[in-house]
Amino acid sequence: MVMEKGVSEDRRVLEALNRKYAQILDDLEVKYHEQRSEYLEGVKKRALQDKNKLLSKTESEIQKKILIKKNALFNRLKSDLKSAIVEFTESPGYAHYFKDKLEKALKDFEGEDDVLVGVKAFDVDLLPINFRSHIDDTIIGGFYLVRNGRVKYDYTLNSELEHIMDDLGWQVNALFEDDEEIQNESE
Repeated sequence: MVMEKGVSEDRRVLEALNRKYAQILDDLEVKYHEQRSEYLEGVKKRALQDKNKLLSKTESEIQKKILIKKNALFNRLKSDLKSAIVEFTESPGYAHYFKDKLEKALKDFEGEDDVLVGVKAFDVDLLPINFRSHIDDTIIGGFYLVRNGRVKYDYTLNSELEHIMDDLGWQVNALFEDDEEIQNESE
């Protein structure tokens, strides 16, 4: 009986220890799963941050390449347009264009004596004899008028080219913006 009582008590102690160790193991398992989940969340978060950084960097590089290409194309277009304008100034139709443009511009200056016409050397012969002129070979074609020695009215083909390029620049940018909006919507 004493032995049975000792065995019975040993069993109770053993069962209590088993329950205690089982609880410790359960607690450790829960703690391990929590730590593992936290660690995996951190890894996922860092991976997502790295991915976003890489995507941002790549997008920035792509935008830079697009901008470089767009500027190169734009400059090439400007050069081609300038060449076409220079060819036009050497054509027979240019003299007619020049005289019509000058006639229309001078209507606003009728009766004024202090008007100076700025032209390139090649175009001096297209001016009426009674006009004061200034040779300006920075002009591609056309002319400018100076009233009272200080107010300048620009009818040059240079300014026409700049207006065309400004308009084209706006249109090209609008195309790229529309293209980017479409691309962003598809993502």
